[in-house]
Amino acid sequence: MDPASVVSFAECHHDEFMEHGFVRLGRVAQSKDLAALKQRIDDIMIGRVRYENMRFQLDPDTAKEKRTRHLSHELATRNYRRIDDLEQDPLFLAYIQHPLFHQIVRSYIGEEVSVFRSMFMNKPPELRNSLSWHQDVGIGWGIDQNPTTTVWTALDEATMATGCM
Repeated sequence: MDPASVVSFAECHHDEFMEHGFVRLGRVAQSKDLAALKQRIDDIMIGRVRYENMRFQLDPDTAKEKRTRHLSHELATRNYRRIDDLEQDPLFLAYIQHPLFHQIVRSYIGEEVSVFRSMFMNKPPELRNSLSWHQDVGIGWGIDQNPTTTVWTALDEATMATGCM
């Protein structure tokens, strides 16, 4: 049985966010919903589900050439490091539109909110390529305001031993 889901962004969550710069919400989705997302991303990587304008980045060791980023599915492999534009998929879009996430962004941004980036990061244990600390926003990104809110969801077990955030 699943532990109780978080249903509301409370004052204690806000206080924790203001103190630490992040807040761990705990369980937001049921196990069956996370399993469906995990299956869907697997189907996308393998090519059983395809989206014409979804962007893919192969793990550098898997890529046969220097170019690792591709528009649309390139290979049937689970060795994609990153997949962008997940809002094209109805299952991921429904998760992105979770009422709790809407409540959180409304409290910090307001009613007019858009998704800056929806992406999947893949770090399977057999691929050892590191991704150093970096910043994906700032001057030169062509946006009027840097993103202020990020929702990170682990589809697999995320522990200190497996390299959680």
